[in-house]
Amino acid sequence: MNVSVTKIKNRPGKVKVVNKNDFFVDFAWGHADKANPDKQIRIGKKKTKIISVRRKAITWVAANENNGSMKVGYLRASSCPRSRSRCRRARVRATSPR
Repeated sequence: MNVSVTKIKNRPGKVKVVNKNDFFVDFAWGHADKANPDKQIRIGKKKTKIISVRRKAITWVAANENNGSMKVGYLRASSCPRSRSRCRRARVRATSPR
């Protein structure tokens, strides 16, 4: 199975996934210790996808159900984007009634 996963320079939190095979690939990523992946996508034949990652490191799995092939990898990001939930928490503050 020929799948490559690389960080995109100067774009924190973005990862490029390239499927160089002549068949579809199911791609999942997330934390290695979690039971469920963060997200799953299907990548077409000879296609490239840009994914968003909200972790400093991910474990990924690329699989093809038709022939049973699978590839597992680990990617450590240099930086991750600021979490939206943290941004919201910083802006929304409870105020006491006057």
